[in-house]
Parts: sequence; C-alpha cells; structure tokens
Amino acid sequence: MSRLLYSLKLQITLAIALLTLLFAGSTLYSLHVIDRQHSDNALVQLARQLQFNQQHLNVQAMRYQENAPRNYPAYHRDLRLYFEDMKKTRDELTKTIEAFARGRFDQSLTGEPMTAPARLPRQSQLAARELAAAWQSFLVQLDERIGPDPKAPRLEWAAQWIVENQPPLQAIAEKLQANLEHDVKSRAARAKLVSRLLLLAALLVAIGIAAWFHHRVLRPLSRAVEGFKQVASGDLAYRVPITHNNEIGALADSFNRLSERMGAVRKLLTGLEQGTDLDGTLRILSETLPPLMPVDWIGVLVLEGDGKIHLEKAYSDGRPDDVGELSFAPDQSLLEECIRNREPLHIADVREMAALSDTYLFLKRLVELGRRDAVFLPIENVAGLHGVAVFASRFPGNFRSEHLALLHNLGSLVGVSLGRTIKAPRYGRRAGDNASRAHLAQQVEEQLTTLGDALRHLKQLPGLPSELDRELQAANQAHARLAQLSAEVPASQATAESS
Repeated sequence: MSRLLYSLKLQITLAIALLTLLFAGSTLYSLHVIDRQHSDNALVQLARQLQFNQQHLNVQAMRYQENAPRNYPAYHRDLRLYFEDMKKTRDELTKTIEAFARGRFDQSLTGEPMTAPARLPRQSQLAARELAAAWQSFLVQLDERIGPDPKAPRLEWAAQWIVENQPPLQAIAEKLQANLEHDVKSRAARAKLVSRLLLLAALLVAIGIAAWFHHRVLRPLSRAVEGFKQVASGDLAYRVPITHNNEIGALADSFNRLSERMGAVRKLLTGLEQGTDLDGTLRILSETLPPLMPVDWIGVLVLEGDGKIHLEKAYSDGRPDDVGELSFAPDQSLLEECIRNREPLHIADVREMAALSDTYLFLKRLVELGRRDAVFLPIENVAGLHGVAVFASRFPGNFRSEHLALLHNLGSLVGVSLGRTIKAPRYGRRAGDNASRAHLAQQVEEQLTTLGDALRHLKQLPGLPSELDRELQAANQAHARLAQLSAEVPASQATAESS
C-alpha cells in the first residue's frame, strides 16, 4: 500500500483529479449561483409586482371616491369597470400573497420556470406570513363592506375601506421586499466571495502542482537525461542520484544498474582481450561475471588426445577451486553434445538431470560441489582444440533468459580467449620439447662423427692383430646403425609436427 502511495502515476492522477474537481466545483457553483440569482430576481420582481397591485388597488379606490356615481347609469358603469378591476386585482394579490406565505411559486406567477427552488430567508418568511394574515383579515372586512349581493355591491364603502386600511398592508409588503432585496444582495456577495475563494484555491493548487511536478518529475528527468548524455560520452562511472521512491527513482536505479553492468562488460571484454594464461582469464571471469549474472563456479574442460575430457582449472566464488583430477568420457558428461553442436547448453536443475542416468558422472560431480544450475559454453576450435567452459550456480533455475542471452552474446569472445590461453602453454611446452630433442640429436650426431673418425683412424694402422681387427669391424657396424637411427629421428619428428 505504501509503495502504491509513492507511485508517481497515482500522485499525478490524484493531482489532476484534485485540480479538475476544484475547477469543476467552481464552475458548478458559479452555475448554481446564476440559477439562484435568477430565482431571487424572480422573487424580487414578484414582490415588486405585489406592491404595484396594492398601489393600483389603492389608487383605483381613491379615484372612485373622487368620482363617485351620482345616478344609477354611472353606478352601473362603475360596476363594469371599477368593480371588475378590483376583483381582478384582489385575486392577483391573494394568489401572490399565498405563494409568498407557502414558499411555492409556479410559472403562472413568475412568467417562466425557476431554474432553482425558491427559498425565502427567515425574515422574509415572517414578513410573508404577517402579510398573509393581515390580507385575510383585510379581505373579510372588505367583503363585509361590499355586502352579500354581488349584483349590487356597496362600492363606495369598499373604496373607503381600501383607502383607510391599505397603507398597513403596503408597509408589510415593503418590508417583505426590503428583506428579499437584502437577502439577495447578501447571497450575491457571499457567492462572489465563495467563487473567488474557489478560484484562488484552484490557482494555488495549480501552482502547487506545477511546483511539485517540477520538483518530483522534471528535475529528476533532467538528471536522468544528463546521466544518459554522460554515459553516451563514455563516462560509465556516472550515477544518477536517486531522490524519490517512485517510477523516476526506479528509472534512475535501473539506469545506474545498466551503467554498472556496462562498466562490468567493458572490464570483462578488456580482461579477456588482455588475458595471457588460463588462470588469469578464469580469475577475470570470476571477478567480472557475478555483477552481470549469478555465477559462482567456473571451470574449463578440454577434450584431450586420449578421447577423454579433463578438467584444466576451476574457480569457485572468485578463488581457485582445487577439485583434483577429473576425467570423463564425453558421453558421461553431456559435454559431447555441446562440443558437437557448438551451441550453449543450459541445465536448469543439475540434480534432476544427473538423476536421469548413472553415466552423467560430471553432472553428479557438479552436484557434489553444491551446484544446481549450469551452462555449458563451447570453446572455439583453435588448431584442433576442443573444450567446454562451465558456468554454474548453487541455486536451480538461477540463470534467467537475460543471463543466457548475455552468455550467448559473449560466447565467441569467451571461447576464443579461453582457447587461446589453453593453447599457448601447451604449444610452448611442445616447442621446448622439440628444441631439447633437436639439441640432443645434434650432440649425438657430433659424437657419432667423432667416433667414426676414430674408427677410421684405427683401421688404417698397420699390423693390427686379427682379434682387434674383428672387434674393429663390429664397432664400425654399430656406428653405422647408430648413424642411420640418428638420421631417421628428425624425419619422424617433422612428419609428426606436420600432421
């Protein structure tokens, strides 16, 4: 879980999500404020319309008082005009006041649907209920003044009641409108403040994310790019500093390990090119290969002229391994297949493979040495030399595909280097032996020449006894046979060397 929290992918996702939520929240809140403002404006407009209808009702009553009918025709005219207008205004006022008292406003009042539910503040609700109660009382008294007969209403009494009792209603309506306007202004100011705070928070978060992105992403990436440039220029010892435990830190760690492996490979290649003897080459391999692959035992086996494979030398954990004389028939080691095909042979579990046949003596010997995983690498055939380099590990299945690929890529160079270091001392010893034999043959030839001269001088002496003459002939014959044998030795040696 903690490793997941350090994941750069998760952190970037959370940062983008937070920034998106802030901007989305700010946008949605702004849209909500716009809808709320639209509804508040509709309520304020409805309150103004309420005041207008109240004023209209009062003005019409005052005009009726000033122009009261003096005869029946005028009275009937006012029935059609003033009384109908009063009833219409009264119904509109009743509907509007009840809507404010209940807090429910439909499209017939506002003229268009509200985008947000209308909500009256507490002071406005109290004023609306006070207005509704006063209006109901006002209507009861107004109906008493009009009378029970709708065909002959007492318009003059009704007009007088309206003029005398309308001002208190208007005062309550004005209070309602003032409360609404104050609430709308307060809500607008609060919405503006919240919108600014949200925008400021989004801006600060954006700046913080940008700074975090520069610190956690751009700077480490710049260091990684600089590391690639340094390594590309040949500085394999350069290491990228690991400052964070995330994907970029893992990238820097991988880069450092790659640079380290490249340095190890370069050291390995240089050592193989400069190796002069088998012991030195194996020491270089045992020192440079472990950083590249989990190898802890390296041995070299050579197919000798007697038809057997002999262990030349071995290294274990970076030190010479004295395992004694080891000789095997090719079919007792699985090495013949490697030599014949000239392809690396990987045995992931030496113990299991050795258990398949009692003839796999070398595999059993590897098991006795505590090795479970092994790779057989053929040594390049140089001047008739055949051999196998063995790379082993204590754990089964320890060599993965990348390790086998590395050995496959280095196989030719390793094989040639090992073949050269094995070949050189052997030919050196053979050259020394040939020189010794040539020197001995020369010494024998010189002595035979001296002996021949002495025998010829003795043969020329006069008056030799017959017994001495017979001995002298036998000596001459022995000298001739030795001279013939001495002449045949260089020819046979030359024939053997040419073959």
